[in-house]
Amino acid sequence: MSFQEDQRPLRRALGLTAAGIIGFGLIANKIDNSTKTVADSVGTRETDVAGEPADVSNIPLEDRVIDPLNEADSGSEIDFRNEINYERLYEDLKRHESVRNTAYSDANGKSVGAGFNLERPDAREKIESFGLNYESVYNGRTTLNDNQINSLLKYGVEIAVDDARKYLGEAYWDNLDGDAKEILANMSYNLGRDRLSGFVKLKDALRKEDYKKAADEMVDSKWYNQTGDRAEELAKRMRSIK
Repeated sequence: MSFQEDQRPLRRALGLTAAGIIGFGLIANKIDNSTKTVADSVGTRETDVAGEPADVSNIPLEDRVIDPLNEADSGSEIDFRNEINYERLYEDLKRHESVRNTAYSDANGKSVGAGFNLERPDAREKIESFGLNYESVYNGRTTLNDNQINSLLKYGVEIAVDDARKYLGEAYWDNLDGDAKEILANMSYNLGRDRLSGFVKLKDALRKEDYKKAADEMVDSKWYNQTGDRAEELAKRMRSIK
């Protein structure tokens, strides 16, 4: 056997080792670049230019970056049970309030769209933001289009949800079932902050996450007797929460 033939196994081994080192280097580089990409993504989503925490409230929950190092996020699905289904809430409110393009009289004075109260302090500002004359809308001479009605509905829901959160308390609200949040927001939209605050026993039941007791307190109220089918539907939904 020649000397060159004796070296073939050694060369083959060295070649495989070199290829392995190069391959490992490429993989490591790829991982490093991927890590930087994830880090850049997180930085873009969760910090502003100054390095301060950015406002991510307008980013849909499903699009927010999940921390893979967080044990609660790693290897588990996001629990949406505590989230409000806003699309359903909007549709429920349209159905419960009976959408109208022109102003109409109700228990609160005058309203328009999906129960937007034209007597509220900020009503004039909201109506005039559409380039409309407030008195003309109030008196029924000017009608609203669908986009304007939806804009008022979204604005009203934002306030109703915020009032419901304050009514229950931030920590209790965060732990509340999503369906219960929708029901309470619906009540808040219908009643307003002051009247909702009178449901003391309902608040106690919800803070304990006793949804059957909460349903009982809804039924045992003047609101339930005065509101009819809407109140009955919401109470049944509350009672069905597991």
